[in-house]
Amino acid sequence: VDMAGLLSYFMGQKDGGSKTHSSLEYFYEGISTSLFHVARSWSAPVVMLIRELPTGSSAEKCDVEIYELTEADIESDTVSFYNPHRKAPILILPDGKTLTEVGAIFNYLLLKYDKKYSLHPDPEDMDAYLVYQELFHYALSTLSPLISTNIVARAIEAAEAGPRAGHKEAVERAIDEWQQIVGPKLELFLSKYNGNWMLGEKISPIDILLALPLVQAMEFGLLSDFPTLQEYVKLITRLPSYREAFEGVKAETREFKTAGLEEVLTEAAVKWMVEQKQGTR
Repeated sequence: VDMAGLLSYFMGQKDGGSKTHSSLEYFYEGISTSLFHVARSWSAPVVMLIRELPTGSSAEKCDVEIYELTEADIESDTVSFYNPHRKAPILILPDGKTLTEVGAIFNYLLLKYDKKYSLHPDPEDMDAYLVYQELFHYALSTLSPLISTNIVARAIEAAEAGPRAGHKEAVERAIDEWQQIVGPKLELFLSKYNGNWMLGEKISPIDILLALPLVQAMEFGLLSDFPTLQEYVKLITRLPSYREAFEGVKAETREFKTAGLEEVLTEAAVKWMVEQKQGTR
């Protein structure tokens, strides 16, 4: 099935059609909320968050299905249809709405499944919530670009079998910023709240968001002068949710679905077309 063409048709974008949005909603009916994930990418923190969401009797059950994307999936037109950047995460909701930005997905999942604020601060506690928001955006807007600069510059150096001045300067600036600003700032937060985690005695979305950039920073030796941060990273990497999201070590009852994005959507498309033919739509 040509998924991109089929979806375009449903949305009235092909052959001048005038399909209604209700057709698209019927198409998606029966699909649970689905996350499409690539290990050790920015979709991994989303998997961690899903696994750390509250599961008690008073909590709304998180019904997100997780599917691992292959390299072939990432290069497919289907993935491009949902995210032209061809990268994970891709979160598809039952009504067809799609989220592809980590921060937006975190906010959606927390609003829907952490309504009692067991994992993140209640906005009514403005002081705690502002600290949370500052660190939330710090992880995504400052740390992520810093580590990306380091990775890209080093990759270019390796490909060219030797550093250019511009690449070397970029790496040196990134290293300096980690050592002079990032490391001290994060260690200050850990000491300020007298706990193992950034916001105190229990894990929060901040710790989950910091997992990827800090593990990469540790691999590059950027945390060598920060023993507290090194211990903090070790604490994160021992979490079952981290091992599942980043290393593919899955709990027996939490196997990832093996179907790719196209297979899942093709199944929904076939169901939609059969019901159209039978007149049940």
